[in-house]
Amino acid sequence: MPELRFTSIGKVPRVASTETYVFHDAQGTIRHVHEHIVLEGAKSRAVDTMLKEVRTHAASYGNDVSKLKLLRVAHALDPGMQYRVDIKRGALLAKPLESRPPLKQASGEGKVRTAARKARKKR
Repeated sequence: MPELRFTSIGKVPRVASTETYVFHDAQGTIRHVHEHIVLEGAKSRAVDTMLKEVRTHAASYGNDVSKLKLLRVAHALDPGMQYRVDIKRGALLAKPLESRPPLKQASGEGKVRTAARKARKKR
């Protein structure tokens, strides 16, 4: 299981379970991911309630959930991997993230930012 991406302070219960809800389009491109984490001693929420809230949350980010399919996965996703959904198998496909060269700054963009920064300092 991948390492979870949150921190806690003090005496904290262990993670009892993790589920991931993946919204994807007809080509298998993932459009929204929602992780549900249950700590020891807590009750897992009813699936119907969870699905309703997950759909609402995905829609709040501008996703048309009526055009997306939902895949439930019984683990957290690894942040070092790139995922897509195999439509025929209904399963996640993962491959390591490719390292990308840093974005080039558009010409003149730095000058505009510098001028704006100097104007703010003068105030």
